[in-house]
Amino acid sequence: MHTKLILAAALTLVVSPSPLVAQNQPPFKSAVELVSVDVQVVDKDGKPIAGMTPADFEVTIDGRKRTVVSAQLIQYQSAAQAAAAAPAASATAAPAGTPQRRLYVIGVDEQSIRLGSARAAMEAAKRFIAQLGPDDLVGLVAYPQGGVRVEPTNNHAQVVAGLDKVRALFEPPPSRYFISAAEAIDIASSNSGTLGQVHERECAGLEQFAEMACKRQVAMEGQALGIALEATIAQSLGGLRGLLNDMGTLPGRKILVMISGGLAMSDRGVGRGDEGGRMVDIGQIAARTNTSLYALHMDTKFLDAFAERRVSHTIFRDETIFNAGLERVAAAAGGTVFRVRTGSGDPAFSRVLLETSAQYLLGVDVAPEDRGSKTAQIIKVKVKPKGATVRHRMSVVIPK
Repeated sequence: MHTKLILAAALTLVVSPSPLVAQNQPPFKSAVELVSVDVQVVDKDGKPIAGMTPADFEVTIDGRKRTVVSAQLIQYQSAAQAAAAAPAASATAAPAGTPQRRLYVIGVDEQSIRLGSARAAMEAAKRFIAQLGPDDLVGLVAYPQGGVRVEPTNNHAQVVAGLDKVRALFEPPPSRYFISAAEAIDIASSNSGTLGQVHERECAGLEQFAEMACKRQVAMEGQALGIALEATIAQSLGGLRGLLNDMGTLPGRKILVMISGGLAMSDRGVGRGDEGGRMVDIGQIAARTNTSLYALHMDTKFLDAFAERRVSHTIFRDETIFNAGLERVAAAAGGTVFRVRTGSGDPAFSRVLLETSAQYLLGVDVAPEDRGSKTAQIIKVKVKPKGATVRHRMSVVIPK
C-alpha cells in the first residue's frame, strides 16, 4: 500500500538554496548554468569534515569530469545547540538562502521486525527525535500496510506518539520441521543438495515408509516456506518503493531512516529469493527523489535463536542473507546500513544524527551534452581527504 506524504502548509517546506556562485568563480558564469549536488563528507567516526573547497571535490557525470565551481558547507543545529544559541538569536539573523532545518522520515518495516527489537527501536527513535533541532521536520510511516503515518512536521510530539502505535508483525511461519530461511530459499529454488541435507537431518532413523513420507513433507514445507518468505520480501519492497516515490513530492533533500528486521536475498545468485533487480530499482528511486537512506538492521536472529533454544544450522548464513538485501538497497541509494545486534539501536541513531549534522552543497558546471537526457545519468563524487566517506545521490537527471 502506498503512503502519501503531503505537506499541508508552507511551514513544512524545506527549500534548497538557489545554485551557488563561489567567490573565486570565473566571470560571466551564470548560476543558472550550475547543477546543485548535495554531498555528505564524514570521517571514519561519522563526523562531518569541514573546511573543504571546490578544489577538494572531483565530480564526474557518466564518467565525464565536470568542474566544481562552488562548495558551501551547511551546518544544522541540534536541540541542545539551538537552546544554547537562543539568547543570541534575536541579535543575529540567519544567512539568507541557508536551509535551517532537515527533513527526516522514519520508515518502519513492521512485518520484518520482532516485538522485542521493535519496542527497543521505537524508544531509541524517540531519543533520536529529542535531539533534533526545533525546526527540523520529521515524519513517520509504518509500511507495507500503512497503519501508522505522521506527516513531516516540527511538532515532534506527534511523531513520538505515533511511534507507540507501530506494530511488530513478524511471525515465523508454522513449521513441523526445522527448516531455516536459507534452506527454504534453496529448496524453493530446487537446490537438491540443500534438500538432501535437510532430509538427512529431519528424516534420519525412520522406517522406510515413514522416511519417504517425511522427505515428501520436508520438500513441500521447504517450498512453502521459501515462497512465503519471497512474498513477504516483495511486500516490504513494495511498501518501501511507495514510500520513496511519495517522498519525491517533497522539495529538497530528505533523509529516510529505515528500521527493518532485514530483507532476505539469495546468496546463490540464482533461483528464487534473488530480488537484486528490485533493490537496485528502489535505490534509483531514492536517488531520483533526492533521498538519503540510512537503514537500521535490527538483527536479533542470533539472540532470538538462543532465547528460543532452537539455533539454526545456518544461523550465520541466515544473518548474511537478511542483511544482504538492505546492503544492496542502501548501496544503490548512496546510503549505508547500521547493524544492531544488541541493545536498542541508540549508537546507530546517534551516528545518523552526527552524519547528517552538516552537508556540502556543490555548484557543478555541466556541459551542454549533459542536459536534457531522458534517463538518469550516473554521478560520482570523490574527495581529496584520505579516509573520508562520501554519501550522495547515485544518479541525476539534468534538465534542459
